[in-house]
Amino acid sequence: MSYISVTELRKYTNLSADVMSDGELQDHIQAAEEFINIYCGTKFTSESVTEVIDGNDSDLIIPNHQPIINVSNIYYSFDYGTTWNLLNNTDYVVKDYGVVLKPTSIMARQTKNVSQIKMVFTYGHATVPKLIKEAMYDISGMYALGFVYDRNVTSDSLKLGDATIYKSDYAKKKEGILNIAYEKLNKYKYDELILVR
Repeated sequence: MSYISVTELRKYTNLSADVMSDGELQDHIQAAEEFINIYCGTKFTSESVTEVIDGNDSDLIIPNHQPIINVSNIYYSFDYGTTWNLLNNTDYVVKDYGVVLKPTSIMARQTKNVSQIKMVFTYGHATVPKLIKEAMYDISGMYALGFVYDRNVTSDSLKLGDATIYKSDYAKKKEGILNIAYEKLNKYKYDELILVR
């Protein structure tokens, strides 16, 4: 699943199929997604995983993959995975960063003896956050316009959303629009990844 579709980017840039193919637009979307994933340190899709975590004598289980959307099952082992015991789903509370064991759970009462924990869960994002989607339009749109300007000397101006980007101003406008995209990404990182926790 892409963060934005080719149709959405085509509408945002107003680039016709004879100027840029669907495949080329998809390449710009993919490049922007990869950049955003690296910059934000997370993907904005969801994925189901099974993760084995060493016991830590704590009532908090924090997996490597976050944010958590839902937990299917949690197992615990006293013998390093030879035997697994299913933890009742009423014995914990799921947070986006991990799982908090209820004090009444068997596992919480015996955390010193738990050698490993196995979580089966889905992490990531069920929908692409608004700020990420907006940054995607800006970044992938600027990639696409730059590509067109590099190969098409007959276009003097192109659209990017409501803005007109003139070929002569492209470098300056690109810097400004990409700065706006960075501001959106930084706001997301601060608001969602720091303040929420």
